[in-house]
This record gives sequence, structure tokens and C-alpha cells, in this order.
Amino acid sequence: MKTVFTTAALLCSLLILISCGRKSQDEIFMPGNGPYLEEIAENLYYVHDFNNGGNICFLVSKTGVLVVDAGYYPGPTSEVSVLIDKVTSKPVKYIVYTHCHTDHVGGVAGWPETAEIIAHENLPANLKKFVLPGVEEFRDELEKYGEDSLRQKYGDLFREKYSTEIKQPGKLFSEAKIIKLGKYTVELHYPGVCHTTDNILVWFPAQKAVHTGDLIFNGRHPFISKTYQANVINWIETLKKWSEKDIEAVIPGHGEPGGKDLLIEQADYLSLLVMAVEEYVGSENDISQVAAEIHGEYFQDYEYSSYFNSAVELVMLNLAEQAQ
Repeated sequence: MKTVFTTAALLCSLLILISCGRKSQDEIFMPGNGPYLEEIAENLYYVHDFNNGGNICFLVSKTGVLVVDAGYYPGPTSEVSVLIDKVTSKPVKYIVYTHCHTDHVGGVAGWPETAEIIAHENLPANLKKFVLPGVEEFRDELEKYGEDSLRQKYGDLFREKYSTEIKQPGKLFSEAKIIKLGKYTVELHYPGVCHTTDNILVWFPAQKAVHTGDLIFNGRHPFISKTYQANVINWIETLKKWSEKDIEAVIPGHGEPGGKDLLIEQADYLSLLVMAVEEYVGSENDISQVAAEIHGEYFQDYEYSSYFNSAVELVMLNLAEQAQ
């Protein structure tokens, strides 16, 4: 995939910009000054150097824009909204939540209020259980201790926490949903429980591209948690199934985008994890010891190892359930 436009590619891009009513702003495709864009397929953009939660992409059409995931905090998210405004004059019509985690929904207040939010039917309950308590806790602290105290406690994050407003989706679906956006269609698919009970994949058929949400963590340990009822066995099967599709671009929940190989690599990672944990089923070693041994043997090259103990614990649970 391209990251720097050649002269010919720039000319083609400008023609497409004109066709969708967009403004020509070459600098929004260049790294070095915060978030910048890569057009990874026709009118489908990925936001590089976002550093504010899960990966965001957006599809531009003549009738409007569809955004996948909302970022962590509203302030940085509003920078992405500015980038979109430089690409097109069309409004953001839809925001799709790939799942409930705060780093994918917490920045929604930075997006236009008129955008319709779409998510899986399990997500509202998960927001209420896992996400809203954190926002309410901050509000309670603010009322109890005052703004000056919380500014000292949270530092630069105070303004972001103060402006955070979690918005529930206005439209829900169960198994699948098709969204019409100008000449394009966008498909939302619920594969069953994998990373969370509400995780979905967002498929762009015309672009042969998929945003996987946190079903893929490129180059780092995936967050696998019993709290969110993850199911690694179904997670593996889902990735294998999607790897059989005619896919050219994959946008993971975290890490850089790539091709179909990202689906296969994540499935291989999880399969290796299951195989390694199986060797310890029935062992009297505690989870931390088992995790340390498995990590040292197979997974030393991955970032965010603090996630690993919970992953091993969850796989142990999944294997026990499978054996029943």
C-alpha cells in the first residue's frame, strides 16, 4: 500500500477530490504534524499518527461520510474531524462503533452531533456496565473535590475527561446490517463473541477493505479479558473465515493497516497461544507463572505484555468450557 503519493497518483487523487466536492489539501497526506491521512482504497481513508485510542477510518461519498470508531478523547478526535472537512464538504452521516471499549467510543463528543451512531445490539448494555461508570466517577470527583484539585490530579487529561460524553447508539442490529452511502454499501457483521460480546467487522465491498476493530492488534499482544467474556476459539475461527474473502486492505483496531496477511497472522498468534496454554491444563502452577513461561518461549517480540496474564487466564477458561 502507498504511504507517499507519486506525481501521477496525486493527479488522480485530485480528480477524485473534485468528483466528491472535496478541497485539495496535499498536506493532510503528509506525516510530521500530527494525524494525517492515507487513502488506502477508493475514497476510503485511514488516519495515521492518531495516538488517541483505536484506529479510525472513514468512507467519503457524494452524499456523506461514514466514520468507523470515535477515538478515546474528544479533543484529539476533533482534529480528525478537521481533516475530514479538508477532504470533503459532505457531512459525517454515520459513526460506527466496532465495540464498547472506551478507546473506541470515548471521543464521540468530538464528532458532529448530527451523526447517527450505529452498533451491535449488545453494546448499549456494555457501555452502561463498563464505560459509563468511569465517566460518572469523574463527575462525582469533580463535584466533591472541585476543578482545581482534579486539574492537579489528572494534569493534561483533565480537559479531555471533562469534555468526555459517552453517547449511546441510535441504531442497533443483531447479525448484520447494510448501510447505503451514495454509490457505496457498507456491511456490518457480528461474528459472535470474540474480543467482546458486541464486536463487529466493518466491510467495504467496493474497496475490498475491512476494519476489524480489536479482532486484530497488529504487532502487539491483543487485549483478551475474562471481564469482557472473550472467546478465543471463536475469535480464531472468525479470522480464518474472513481470511478466505477477497480482501486487499485490513485496518486493525490497533497497529498499522496491511493486507489479508494481518488476518492470518492474528489467527496464528491466537492458535499458538491456545496450543501453548493447552500444555498447562491441569498444572498446579499459578497463572502468572504459566504466562511468564509461555511469553518467554513464544511471544517476546510483542508489545504490551501487561495484557498477557489475562489472556492466558481467559484461554484456560475457554479450554475448560470447550471440554465440558
